[in-house]
Amino acid sequence: SGFFKQKNNWKNYPICDDCALYFELGQKHIKQHLKRYFYGKSYYLIPQLIIKNDSILKKALSVLSELNYTKSEDKKIERKEDIILRKVGKEYGDNNQFTLNLLFFEENPTTKAIKIKLMLEEIFPSRFRKLFLTVPSKIDANPLYENAVNIKKEKRNLSFDFGILKSFFEEDFYEIIQTIFLEKPISKELLYTKFMNKIRKVYKEKGLSDITKYGTYYRYYYNNDTKESWNSSLVIMAHLTLAYLSELGIITNQNNHKINDTMDNIKEQELEINQENAEDKQLAFKEDVFNRFIANNKAFFDADYKKGIFAVGVLVRFLLQTQSAKLEGNTPFEKKLHGYNLDAAKLGTIYMEALDKIKKYNDKETVYRKLRDFIGDYYTVNNPKLAKLTNNEISFYFVAGLELGNKFKNPSSKNKK
Repeated sequence: SGFFKQKNNWKNYPICDDCALYFELGQKHIKQHLKRYFYGKSYYLIPQLIIKNDSILKKALSVLSELNYTKSEDKKIERKEDIILRKVGKEYGDNNQFTLNLLFFEENPTTKAIKIKLMLEEIFPSRFRKLFLTVPSKIDANPLYENAVNIKKEKRNLSFDFGILKSFFEEDFYEIIQTIFLEKPISKELLYTKFMNKIRKVYKEKGLSDITKYGTYYRYYYNNDTKESWNSSLVIMAHLTLAYLSELGIITNQNNHKINDTMDNIKEQELEINQENAEDKQLAFKEDVFNRFIANNKAFFDADYKKGIFAVGVLVRFLLQTQSAKLEGNTPFEKKLHGYNLDAAKLGTIYMEALDKIKKYNDKETVYRKLRDFIGDYYTVNNPKLAKLTNNEISFYFVAGLELGNKFKNPSSKNKK
């Protein structure tokens, strides 16, 4: 009926006048009061009752209207949107009197027709509480995230938000939203691939020296109105992502170390350097700090071979610093790192060549002895297992050691041990 003419489409869905009026009013209310933006993605946040009750519906609509804003009113939509979703979880996470449907869409600017990209149905407020309050509160206290963000020349603590995920899942943002909201499983292999794709991309744009000498990789935090450049470590952001997903329990093929166990250890030990031996301050390698870091990040190091690969990265970081000091800022060993695309064989070659170079630069045979002993216990012993690992997993833990290596080096030392 109507011969596919848009103005006659109503004939295909005949309803009474009163019903048509309610449809029109409902559509208008949704567009005016329930439209939201989630890290640049448009969606409708629509309440749905569990039991028919007009007073609860009015209450739910009132709550969502109180949290209303328009895109033009707030250029930092993402931050405000986090507040909105946290508030829903905080104030209504206990009773779950209604659910919320999140309909993500793209709108044609000319025809105003919408294309549905993702539909999340019947999400309880308690779920918002878990995703935006409970789990972040368990992981954000890790000392690794302290002063990890530099914005406008100010140091800030890094805390979890979905902008972290978007940094790695820019092209698959709808998929990662669905995965997390619905608690679908996600593989470690996929995560390592996403991490290394981002790291290699920035490596090509910025160059390796950004992490081996002076700074860190850049994190870009996008919305549709403006772009904020936050200088933060991609490795630390990846660490935070793994911590969040691990605490949710949705990473497949992982050991059962959770962040709450890690944080208990951190609170007890406080990551302080052992001061019993004053001579330790002069050591090139801060063994105590290194061991505490390994012990307090069990979810990150859930296999011994990961500790070994990480330690090799730390050793290479020390070598690059030594080269830079002795060769007027030059670090020729960078060319041997294969653009961070490593496998077991390449990593083995890098380790042996790095060890040889370090011995040549230092006349003491015992240089970094404790670190080398650790590598022997965790890397060399587990070397046969590495052939079964993906390149991205090997590359990621090597890069993590390379970037975080400064935490375990005493800059005032002269490689005494």
